[in-house]
Amino acid sequence: MSWSKFKFNCRILTTQLKHGKSRVQALETIEDAKSNFPFNKSKIAALPTFLFSRMLDLEDDKKLAYSAKLYSQLDFHSSTFDANQRKRYRNFQIYLTWLFIVFVLVGGIYRHHVLPNFEAVYAELEISVSASLMTMDSIWLSGIFLLASALLITFILNHFIKKVDNYIIKPNKSRLFRIIVPGKIRRQIDAIHQLIMAPLASNGTPITQSINWLEANQLNVAEEINAMILEQKNILENDIEKRMGWYIALVFLLIIFLIYELVNVMYLPIFQLGATI
Repeated sequence: MSWSKFKFNCRILTTQLKHGKSRVQALETIEDAKSNFPFNKSKIAALPTFLFSRMLDLEDDKKLAYSAKLYSQLDFHSSTFDANQRKRYRNFQIYLTWLFIVFVLVGGIYRHHVLPNFEAVYAELEISVSASLMTMDSIWLSGIFLLASALLITFILNHFIKKVDNYIIKPNKSRLFRIIVPGKIRRQIDAIHQLIMAPLASNGTPITQSINWLEANQLNVAEEINAMILEQKNILENDIEKRMGWYIALVFLLIIFLIYELVNVMYLPIFQLGATI
């Protein structure tokens, strides 16, 4: 079910139940609408299906109608993570992948094809091999390990960012999630989750008390929830961007250091031979 289909179904439920139709009749109307209003099947998502299923689990038809009305007015795009940020982090991952491949290939070609020739020249000229040159293997292998680790971490972080919208609807309780995601970000995700699930919340919970207060003061509940979701989402995005910014800066410093060390050890034989000859 796409988000547009989800909201369409919510509007049907609201209208049907408001006019005294039963839940079964409302669902039959939704089924009838499938042939008359075909929605884009390429945008089918699991989350709206999950939410709609949770709505239908409500036993009270009044609560169902109320939830459907609220969900039909909520702007789910306000809770969606910024696509531009996702693209930027994905581009960084692609860049790091290519850099890793180039680092492995250049270092490997030098180690297995160029360095042996230098060693042969050293032996022919009876020049002792520099101790720094002997660190080629350790620099190259250490670089591979560090870049591979950075690449793995980047894949994990990008996977989290890709799935953050899912976690907002269905929080991830796995141990890995708790390890890689800071507590502040987890709390922000949970706050947005509570707001999105507010129409389904049981009576007496803090979020329903907030909704009751809004209604008592004649405020538009959907507008206020949308505003709160947008605010929390902006805080979440800013926090993720700040932390990713520090991580990317750290990786770039690592890259600069590894390239410097590799180039330094690669040019060392040339400088040493030049000084000897």
